[in-house]
Order: sequence, then structure tokens, then C-alpha cells
Amino acid sequence: MSLLSVTDFVGKYAIGQFQLNEKLLKWYIDNEEPLFFAEFFTPLTYYSDLSARLESVDIDIKAVAEAEFAKIKTPLIAWVWLQYTTNEQERLTGSGITIEAENNARTVNMDIKCLRVWNDMIKHLKIYENEITNIIKTKLRYRNFLGL
Repeated sequence: MSLLSVTDFVGKYAIGQFQLNEKLLKWYIDNEEPLFFAEFFTPLTYYSDLSARLESVDIDIKAVAEAEFAKIKTPLIAWVWLQYTTNEQERLTGSGITIEAENNARTVNMDIKCLRVWNDMIKHLKIYENEITNIIKTKLRYRNFLGL
């Protein structure tokens, strides 16, 4: 069971109605959630442990897990949004990656938006890095326009 659903992508993390493919977004949720936790949290069992606690019948255990997940949810949404959006922006061809030109359309560069979303994700994780001891602090790095 995934922690996120398609309906979580609203506001800043909304995906345009013409771009939204719910089945594909669901696939990204299912596949990127574990990768997010493997990238930023330790131990590797943290994701499955948190999922189990969120489904617990013990009210106290579930309440603590829900409070913990509430702190992680926004960065997790940002991570999945980044993976989905960057994939939909690019098209792989035999000669490399290209962005399709539509009739009567402007080319839009998503790099700045993606950079802002990445930095926002890191900011949220840094806010809770002392409360959630499972966060790998050395991985919390902001990015700049040079990719550094």
C-alpha cells in the first residue's frame, strides 16, 4: 500500500489536467516512495516500518506514526512530483533527449521550477531533521542553478 494517493498532488504540486495521467502517476507513487525513503532515511526498513505503524490497530502507535508521516508527506510529494514531471517533460529519441514542439506552443523550461521544488523538499526535511532521527543529514543538500 502506498502512503500517497493521486489526490495528494494539489496546490504547488498540482499536475496540469492535460498532462495528468493518473495511472502513470500512481505507478510513480508506487515506485518512487521506497526510493525516497532509501535515499533520505535510515535504516532501509524505515519505509516498511512506518507503513506498518500507519496501518496499526493500536491507536497510540498509529497516532505517533501519523504525526511522523505528516512531517514527511510534503517532501515525499515533492520527490514524486519531480520524478513524474521531469519524465513527462522529456522524450527519449535515438539521438538523445528532446522536448517536443507543439503547434502554436511555447517551449517552457522546467529547470527553475524543479530546482525550487527540490530546495523546498530539502528545506522541509531540514526542519524536522532533529525530530526524526532516521533522516540522513548528510544527504540534505540544496542545489543551485549550476547543479551544485
